[in-house]
Amino acid sequence: MSFKTLALLLVCLLPWSAVAQKMYRWVDDKGVTHFSQTPPPATVERFDTRNTGNAPQVDVECCTAVRRITTELGQLLARGVPLTDVHGLVRNEFEVELTELANFAADRRRLGFSSAQAGSQAYDVCMNGRFVACTSARTAGAASGRSGSSGSGFWVGADLLLTNAHVVANCQNIRVAGNLQARAVHSDATRDLALLRVEGGQGTPVALRSTDARLGEAVVAAGYPLAGILADDLNVTTGNVSALAGVQGERRHLQFTAPVQPGNSGGPLFDASGAVLGVVTAKLNALGVARTTGDIAQNVNFAIQIGEVRHFLSDYGLTIRDAQEGAPTRSVEDISRQARSHTAAVRCSN
Repeated sequence: MSFKTLALLLVCLLPWSAVAQKMYRWVDDKGVTHFSQTPPPATVERFDTRNTGNAPQVDVECCTAVRRITTELGQLLARGVPLTDVHGLVRNEFEVELTELANFAADRRRLGFSSAQAGSQAYDVCMNGRFVACTSARTAGAASGRSGSSGSGFWVGADLLLTNAHVVANCQNIRVAGNLQARAVHSDATRDLALLRVEGGQGTPVALRSTDARLGEAVVAAGYPLAGILADDLNVTTGNVSALAGVQGERRHLQFTAPVQPGNSGGPLFDASGAVLGVVTAKLNALGVARTTGDIAQNVNFAIQIGEVRHFLSDYGLTIRDAQEGAPTRSVEDISRQARSHTAAVRCSN
């Protein structure tokens, strides 16, 4: 079964109008391209129309289903259903795609958007070709034999980005924030950290906390998970520090409960004031734990402790931007907005 077929099946019991054959393409005052079945706002001076059959790279019907699914998932979240429970509703062969739609809906809800607005934004993302399940690009990589990996990173200098060493290990071509070329200038496989020099980078350096994590404190994880699905959009999740050591008491790591997905590796873990508390590095393999212990681990994720991060950057000679001691607690919405300027996607191809 294709994702398009599944998506249509998921929404077939819901009343919705048939997909119009005429599409309007227009650009808002922020430069964002939109696609809609109704004419754009009167304030838009320039737009064009197109027949959906002239855009073979994007399946309009599939994107329409994506909008409806995202809206429905957003409504579940608005009714107070926890994100982890929503994830549990999409356990099937398309778990990755549907989980990312749920994360997208949750992120938009945190930023103050309604369920309907989240659905419309997911539709725009899809129509711009950034939801691979609804484009012909899904099989292009396999057909051409391309391979690579993806992760996240955050700016510690105007042209310096910190990420995980395993994200860029043995990588011939590193790109940051879409198309900026980068190279590793400092790497430590033991700490699993790498510092990238980004050509043309103009990032906003983030402040690093100087004190260790506290058990139970609130955290916010930011990154670009599940490359190729909604890869260009930042994903933000929340949780708590659940342990001050990693597997078998390894002190370089801490454990936290904010949900993360493949591609979050290398992204920042913020504290409640918006300072970086660690670097996301791994997610416990729940299936492996279940096979070993008979129990399924929920939201067991790991981050590199801030002390290790500071030592790594000091070894390179980088001047660290220190977070203000005793800074006030900020809302998740504020931290999410901040994270957009501090965080970038990292792509590795060979």
